[in-house]
Amino acid sequence: MASPSTTQPQNAVYDGQSYYYMPWRDVKPCVMLISHWEDNTFRIESLNFLLKIIDTLEQNIKTVGLMIRSEAPIEDSARSLMALLDNLIDDLNKDLLDLPTNYTNLDEKMYRLRYDDMIIGD
Repeated sequence: MASPSTTQPQNAVYDGQSYYYMPWRDVKPCVMLISHWEDNTFRIESLNFLLKIIDTLEQNIKTVGLMIRSEAPIEDSARSLMALLDNLIDDLNKDLLDLPTNYTNLDEKMYRLRYDDMIIGD
């Protein structure tokens, strides 16, 4: 789709062998670019889902480690560790987002890899 230009047409500076630059001086060109991108949010959302599980697990491990190093009562440390494991199991039991109808072979392979990584513990 063509749109009207707001910049006056000009020729590039040419010395007989090479073009150097456009002589715009005080006038700045205005260019409008239109682009269309495919919807790939399903790829990003699946990855974000797994990264969130990893971040939560790392934070919980730090908390339990801090409790152990601070010599908190063993019951509290054990309770925190059990909560960490319950939280991890709950996160891993959630389903990945389904593939859209227009997925590619690479999308299917990535989905399989992510799915297999989540059920390794079963």
